[in-house]
Amino acid sequence: MQKIKFYSIDDMATGENLIRIKEIIDGFDENKKDYTINDIIEMYNITKYIDKECYKNYILNWTEEEISKIIITTKKYKMIVGRYINNISNKDLVAQYLAIEDDYYEYRDDFFELLEKYNKYENISENTFSNLLNNHKVHLEYVLKNKNLTNYYGDIIRKKFYENKESAEIILDYYETKHIGSIKNLYFPRKLTAGDKEKIIIKYINSQEPNINYLRLINNIKNREELSITDKTRLASIRRTRIENDKLFSDNSGFEYGAEVGFSNNQQNVVTFKKEKNIFKYSYDIRWIYENTDFSTLLNNFIYLFEYVDKQMRITLISKEEELGVTEKFLGIKSKNEYETGVIFNIKNMLSTLQMMSYYNELAKINIRLENVIEWFFGKYLFEEFGIENYIVKMPSKDSTYYEKCKSILPEIDYILKQFDLLVEDGKIDQELLEVSSKSVLFENVKSFIKDKYIYGNYKSSEFNNLCYYFFSDQCVLHYIEKYKNYNSFYKLLTNENVKVSDYSGYSKRLLNNAIEQEYVFVDLEGYIRIKDKIMIEILYDLYNNEFICYWKYPLKYREKIDKLTECNILLKGGSLFSKQEQDYFNFYLNQRSFNNTLDLRNKYLHGNKMKDDNETTHYNNYMLFLKFIILIIIKINDELCIKAKIEKNREKE
Repeated sequence: MQKIKFYSIDDMATGENLIRIKEIIDGFDENKKDYTINDIIEMYNITKYIDKECYKNYILNWTEEEISKIIITTKKYKMIVGRYINNISNKDLVAQYLAIEDDYYEYRDDFFELLEKYNKYENISENTFSNLLNNHKVHLEYVLKNKNLTNYYGDIIRKKFYENKESAEIILDYYETKHIGSIKNLYFPRKLTAGDKEKIIIKYINSQEPNINYLRLINNIKNREELSITDKTRLASIRRTRIENDKLFSDNSGFEYGAEVGFSNNQQNVVTFKKEKNIFKYSYDIRWIYENTDFSTLLNNFIYLFEYVDKQMRITLISKEEELGVTEKFLGIKSKNEYETGVIFNIKNMLSTLQMMSYYNELAKINIRLENVIEWFFGKYLFEEFGIENYIVKMPSKDSTYYEKCKSILPEIDYILKQFDLLVEDGKIDQELLEVSSKSVLFENVKSFIKDKYIYGNYKSSEFNNLCYYFFSDQCVLHYIEKYKNYNSFYKLLTNENVKVSDYSGYSKRLLNNAIEQEYVFVDLEGYIRIKDKIMIEILYDLYNNEFICYWKYPLKYREKIDKLTECNILLKGGSLFSKQEQDYFNFYLNQRSFNNTLDLRNKYLHGNKMKDDNETTHYNNYMLFLKFIILIIIKINDELCIKAKIEKNREKE
C-alpha cells in the first residue's frame, strides 16, 4: 500500500490520507522496535498532517476522544522519529538513504529534511556527505530545500554544481520557470556566486544535448542580483536555440493552424465563417461596408463585425488561461516572467491583424483612409458627443514609408493616452500643460473616470479559490457522474441536469457533503442538488472564463451582489482605462516593463534599435498592428465615456 506523504494542506489527497492516517494510528503497536527508514519517514509525514490540524477542514466524524488519541500517538511518533535519526551514524548514512524503497522515492527529500531538523548533518563528515551526493538517487534539489544543511556543506555542493549538467536546469527552474501552484524555497550555497551561476549556464549552452526549453528560458532571463547573464551569453543561447530548433523540425513535423480573411460581393450574410482543418476562415460582405461608410459605422465594424471586443467591451485578443490547451498549460517549461500564449491567442491575433490589413485595403479602394477616421474620432466625434475639446491626434501621412509611419504612430499612441489621463485628472485637455510635461503615461497608469470599473477575483481569498474549484475546475471530481460524462465542470452539470446526492459515492460524496455544509449547494424537496446563490455563481463563472468583468455592464441586482462579494474580500475592484489583463496585452507587444518574452516594438522603433527583419513588409505588418492598438484604445475610451454619461444620467434621475 502507498505510504502517507504530506504535500500541503490544500492537496486533493488530504481527505483520503486522513482516513488512512486514523487506520494506521488505530493499529499502532507501542512495543514495535524494528522500524525501517520508510516507516520513520511515514511517521514524520503523519505528524505534519496532525500538527497542521488538517482534520478540521474535512467531514470525518472524528470524536473528541479519537482526536485526542491521534494527537497523543503523533507525539509518540515524534519521539520514535527523533531517536531513529539521531542513531544514524557516519558509517550507515548512505545505506540508510539507499534503503528508501523506489516505490517511496518521494521520501528522499524528507530524508534530508530530517537531517536538518535534528541537526544530524553536524555529525556527518564531508567525505561521507560527498559520497552520498555522488549517488544517482540523490538530486541536488533534495538538499537545497534545507538552508542550514546547504550552507554547512557549501563547498561540496558548489563543486557538485559544476560537475552536474542538471545543475543549470535547477538554477533556471528556480529563478525563471513558472510553476503550477507554490514551490518550496531552494537555498543555494552562499559560496555559489552569480558569476558561478552564469558559468554553469554557459557550460549548459555548450553541452552535448541541452534541452531546448531551458535554452529558451536562458534567452529571456530577466537579469537581477541572484541571476544575471551578459549579452554574449544570451546571444550564445539564442544561436544554440536555432540549431536545436532546426533539428527538432527537420522532418517538417508540427501542428499547423492559421486564419484567412476575405471580402465578397455575392454572399447573403454580412459575416460567414467556416473552419477547415485548423484554418479559421472569415468572409465579409463588402457591399454592406460600401453602403455604410459613415465614420461611426466604420469604427463600429471593429466591434460588431471583427469582434475586437465582447459585449462588455473587454478586449477579446488577450491571452486567457481558459483558452490554453491542457498541453499548453502543463507540458513544457515556461518562464514565470513570460506572457503566456497559446494556439488560440495566436489565431485570434493573426486573425485580427488580417482583418485590419484587409479592411484597410478595402477602405482605400473607396478613398477612405482609416487614419482619417481615427483623427475624426478624436477631433470631431468626442467634441460633438461628449463636449471634449483639444483632443489632438495626428496620424502618419499617406506618402510616408511604413517604417516612417511606425516611427510616427508610436509617439501618437503615447500622446493619446497622455491626453486622456489629463482629461480624467483635470476634466479638460490643456495642450500647453502637455507640452511642458515630460512625463509619459504607461498603460497601467492611465486613469479612469470610473472608480470601480473592473472586478477581479481575489486569488488570496480561500473562499474565492474554493468556489472556483468546486464549480468550474475540471480537476474537481464533482463534475463526473457515470451517466453524465459530457460536462467538464460541476457548474455545467448542475445547470444542465437534475443530479441527486445518490449519484455520488466515496470521496466524491464526501466532497459533495462538504459543498452542502459550506452552503454552496443545497438539496431541494425533490432531492435534486441546486446552486444556492445563482447570481453569485454566474458572476464568478464570467470571472473564471474572462479573468475580469466590467461592473457597470451588469444589472443592478448583480452589482449589489458584487458589492457584497467585494466587502467580503472575495472580489476586488479597480479603476483604470484598461483592465490588468488588457494592460499586459499591450505591454507584451510594446515594451519590456512586465515580460521577458515581449516583442518590445515600441523601443525598437523609438530608440533606433536595429530590427532582425528590417524590411518594408515587416514595417507594414507592424503598422497594421499599431493601427489595431489605436482602434482598441478608441473603443475603450468611447466605452469609458459612455459609462460615465450613463452614471451621471442615473444620478440626475435620483
